[in-house]
Amino acid sequence: MEVGELQQSLMDYMNSLRSQEILDSQFGQLQRLQDESSPNFVAEVLTLFFTDSKDLIKELSEALYKIPSFPFFSVPFAIELFL
Repeated sequence: MEVGELQQSLMDYMNSLRSQEILDSQFGQLQRLQDESSPNFVAEVLTLFFTDSKDLIKELSEALYKIPSFPFFSVPFAIELFL
């Protein structure tokens, strides 16, 4: 595949993800922040997000299992971190 074909394939795939609402306007904002001085910006931000998400989910899971009377009122706050 040539570069142009790969770029078109990537654009088609991203449009598909947008139509499925997997990607939203925030992803577009991230893309606009990426430039030649930081060509991997989007990948780095997504990696940090997924790493942090994994850690937060693990912490929530551990809290649910360790504390018999888990304070469920704190769950919405933790979920807000993902939004």
